[in-house]
Amino acid sequence: MIILGISMNVGASAALMIDGKIVAATMEERFNRRKNFDGYPARAVEYCLAVSGVRPADVDVVAWPDVDSADPDYFLTHRYSEFSVSDFIREQEAYWYPRFYRDETPDFLQLFPDRIDVDQFPGRDHLARIAALPDAAARYQALDALRDAFIEMHVGIPSDKVVRLNHHRCHAAYAACAQATGDEPRLVFTVDGSGDGENATVSRWDGSRLHKLTGTDRFVLGRYYRHATLILGMRMAEHEFKVMGLAPYAKPYHSDAPFHVYRDALSMRDGELVSRDKPRDSYFHFKERLKACRFDGIAGGLQRFAEELLSDWIGSWMAHTGIRHVAVSGGVSMNVKANLSMLERCQPTSLVVPGSGTDDSLAIGACYLSALERNQPVFPLESMYLGDDIATADVERGLATLDRGRFDIQERVGPDAVAQQLASGKVIGRCVGRMEFGARALGNRSLLADPRNPDVVRVINDKIKGRDFWMPFAPTLLDRAAGEYVQLHAGTNYSAMTVAAPSTAMGRASIRAALHPADETARPQILRREVNPGYYDVIDRFSALTGVHGLLNTSLNLHGSPIVRTVSDALEVLTSSDIDGVVLGESLVMRKDHATST
Repeated sequence: MIILGISMNVGASAALMIDGKIVAATMEERFNRRKNFDGYPARAVEYCLAVSGVRPADVDVVAWPDVDSADPDYFLTHRYSEFSVSDFIREQEAYWYPRFYRDETPDFLQLFPDRIDVDQFPGRDHLARIAALPDAAARYQALDALRDAFIEMHVGIPSDKVVRLNHHRCHAAYAACAQATGDEPRLVFTVDGSGDGENATVSRWDGSRLHKLTGTDRFVLGRYYRHATLILGMRMAEHEFKVMGLAPYAKPYHSDAPFHVYRDALSMRDGELVSRDKPRDSYFHFKERLKACRFDGIAGGLQRFAEELLSDWIGSWMAHTGIRHVAVSGGVSMNVKANLSMLERCQPTSLVVPGSGTDDSLAIGACYLSALERNQPVFPLESMYLGDDIATADVERGLATLDRGRFDIQERVGPDAVAQQLASGKVIGRCVGRMEFGARALGNRSLLADPRNPDVVRVINDKIKGRDFWMPFAPTLLDRAAGEYVQLHAGTNYSAMTVAAPSTAMGRASIRAALHPADETARPQILRREVNPGYYDVIDRFSALTGVHGLLNTSLNLHGSPIVRTVSDALEVLTSSDIDGVVLGESLVMRKDHATST
């Protein structure tokens, strides 16, 4: 059976499953270079079909991971990918405040006429008509009537092959199936901003079926975190990770007051959600109560609140059911510090947090859920490397565009040459093999550096990435020695940078540049050779030179741009930043004034 999963949510994506195995998955932003793109993922769909050798007529099921259609006003304006911080603040003041506090109903499109895009798929003929409709309800009905036909309009797959699946059940299916687990019953938690009328669910996974235990629209942690991001002047639905990175810098006397503001809004008591000071909304309520608080204190208090609430919720269900194996997905699962806190407080026997559990992965989850509902066997992901490969011909064409006076090009280089450059202090991009899926670079579209030298953090931030100074980097550690650098919880999967870990004394001495500067935790990728032998060999050779069994790893991209996909994208980073060099397939390109002899 062949199943095509399609998501138009933020991080729009497509995935293809053949006989229970995900063979391809990618995000539309990697093609159109519009970060967090929210719209129909046409090129992602085309890629999944082409790379798998599947004709549209061969597809048995097209699975959409939402019963409800996308908000037409958000769809037409690309709210999640195109709105600036100023746009989001104007939306709060001109759209949401009148709705929540004045019982008025402003028209969203009239507030943002300059953002309307009627030329996106499925085209002006359809979307101009929808945009001209008089109210949001009419626009919703029109888009909803059209959505099932998108795939037929695009590649000719009949709309009667389309199924709509519940948003949170797709998250749950991804959590249950994407990583290999044992046969024991497992509690599967999903938590996010919202989807199909819920923001949190609990299910029981028995190895072949998901049994939903509960769902709610009151677990608004994700929504509070999103709007706090905006209160702090950062872009919501994108920069929540910056708030998480800022939080450890806050002292308790600065974070105490914000923590209690959030705790009064929502907490757990005897397994039930309660509110002492119930908010009318998620922005103005907190903006008013936090106006005398420091920015770092807000981040710290919010993070403390997130860690406590998530742990209390998961812990109460573990106690209620007696099940101690846990899996988590949904946007909040990307909070690696909250995942660590839950591990320490709840002590599950095992924990699975699959890679990029945000809406990015809904297309994969939709494939899994569709197969499960048809009683088809499903298999874990073999790896997250599910995207475009780097072809030799593409490398050759890319290298031909370079100025040989500026760049030294070595062909057919092995891991030793790359490791030597890294050991000498160089910052090297790696664009090799199939692109990893999701928000975390896992070695094939990564920027790599020596983790021993904290000065490299400033170099990467200032000269290459343009990142905020407080943001940490992450280590990739070889499986044979990871426990020397970070404190690991037995039964926890650390393969996709989804769970933080405290550092050891050796970690603080040897990989300091890849730790959070304030709390000295890591967001590790623990790598096994069979998952990515080429990347493993680079780190192995680096360890032979330095005695350190890991590298600093961050995504290969310019600030604000998606992770690179192609040779051309990687060369843009090389020529537009102060990176020392880049590996393209089997070639190593170094700036001549940066290179170290090999």
